[in-house]
Amino acid sequence: AVLVGSFIIYNTFSIIIAQRMKEMALLRAVGATSRQVTRMVVIEAIVVGLIASAVGVLAGIGLTILIRSAFEATGVSFPQGPLTIRPNTVIIGMTVGMAVTLFSAVIPARQASRIPPVAAITEATVGGPKSLRNRAIAASALTALGIVILFFGLFTSTDNPLPMVGLGAVVLFFGVAGLSPLIARRSARIIGAPLPRVYGVTGTLARENSVRRPRRTAATASALMIGVAVVSMVAILASSLKQSITEQITQNFGSVDFQIQASAFADPSQVGVSPAVSEQISQLPEVAVVSPMSFGFWKNENGSERQLISVDPATLDAVFVADVQTGSIAGLADGGVLLQVDTAADLGVTTGDTITMEFPLTGVEQVEVDGTFLGEGLSAYLIGNEFFAERFSNKLNFMVFVNLADGVDAEVGRAAVEAVLTDYPNVELSNQAEFIESQKSQIDILLTVINALLLLAIVIALLGIANTLALSIFERKRELGLLRAVGMTRRQVRRMIRWEAVITALYGALLGLVLGIALGWAMVKALEGEGLTFGFPYQLLTQYVIAAAIGGVVASIWPSIRGARTNVLEAISYE
Repeated sequence: AVLVGSFIIYNTFSIIIAQRMKEMALLRAVGATSRQVTRMVVIEAIVVGLIASAVGVLAGIGLTILIRSAFEATGVSFPQGPLTIRPNTVIIGMTVGMAVTLFSAVIPARQASRIPPVAAITEATVGGPKSLRNRAIAASALTALGIVILFFGLFTSTDNPLPMVGLGAVVLFFGVAGLSPLIARRSARIIGAPLPRVYGVTGTLARENSVRRPRRTAATASALMIGVAVVSMVAILASSLKQSITEQITQNFGSVDFQIQASAFADPSQVGVSPAVSEQISQLPEVAVVSPMSFGFWKNENGSERQLISVDPATLDAVFVADVQTGSIAGLADGGVLLQVDTAADLGVTTGDTITMEFPLTGVEQVEVDGTFLGEGLSAYLIGNEFFAERFSNKLNFMVFVNLADGVDAEVGRAAVEAVLTDYPNVELSNQAEFIESQKSQIDILLTVINALLLLAIVIALLGIANTLALSIFERKRELGLLRAVGMTRRQVRRMIRWEAVITALYGALLGLVLGIALGWAMVKALEGEGLTFGFPYQLLTQYVIAAAIGGVVASIWPSIRGARTNVLEAISYE
């Protein structure tokens, strides 16, 4: 949202400075220095930033109240207590708002200081359209730098790659935004190609208006580009995660009939399935195998937390394809740990070596490596259930796998297991297909929450399109008056402005889509070692582009009405 806002503020100040060129030139003509003109614009930015940031903080408090009410309305209650507003929240909000406004106004302020005094009495412009060569060189270097930082964060071994990835993405956004004017003119022509055939002269004017100011079109579209890029990247990550979950469950848990787990979103380290469930189900004649697993955290010798899963060595082979490479699962019955192959390689240990593990109840221990395995879908560290029970206070299982006896019908077996579970309302029973769908649904819920937050940035970008159009309507007042004078109807003016907005929105959405796909692919590629495979949600991405076009139409409503109401005589006599 901050990045999107900065593009909009920059664009707004640039347009306003261009519209006030004669005013600035008159100031220069009566003795104002370049420094004074720059200072004037900067002070304007400070005033605007101060007021807008204060309004933004108040709006943020109101939005927090609405979000809290919305969650409570859906049954997700917050802890009881008053709304907490800390001083640093207000300070950070005001500081960020002021800083972004000032930063975005610096370049327009410098442009204002270069306006020559002679522009006050002539039709001279500030240097005319400038070559994009220097911009292209600088933006290309910035884009390359962003890619290097991004790949450094994704593909090198660092404890916390997120700051590096975030910095690389931000630099890349600015680089691509700098390059976008180079292709804005041609892209706008391609996007608007059908308009002349469908709407005739009105369509031609809409397309040409988008083409003639490539810098403005690109700056306006860049705000939307960022929002669509991030949304697309998140969608690709979610799709890849769902595809990977399906593949891992199918490949590694293909022989499992049923899973029993705590209700959705429960913390497995705090709540779970009572061990009594496994004991009772194992006594059913319809059941052949019951394999409980528990979940916990331990610390390595550096004090970093790692997760592990405890398993039943006697039944693990029946429910999980471990694909043991060295050692054996049976060794876990006597203590020790089974390591995923890549983890063992990273630690530089083999079967028979020991690793330092700190447990909640027993503290630091040297635990022997009983073997290595290839299977994915569980933790990289497996220990036995008895070993786990002696070292963790949580005695609950996070998952219980159940296989029916030979010849037992699935419905009959399910009914028998469900009869036991009636006394345990906090657990859920599912077959493999249901389990996969439940995991996907949790990802979808998370995706919805993230997209709801990102929607704020996209709404800001669409407001930017409306803002730019409204300012350009004022700037093109004489032009619109002449069009009305030669016969263009109000309806045709509204249509022309509407399609200008759609072209800009589609350009930003398509640019963001390409960038989002590239970022999503890079993220998935970096996480291949975690079992992630690339998934492409083409239907969802197509919906994003369509939504952006509709957003462009919505953003054009007020500017188009304002433009259509232009007084013909007043516009022609303007100036």
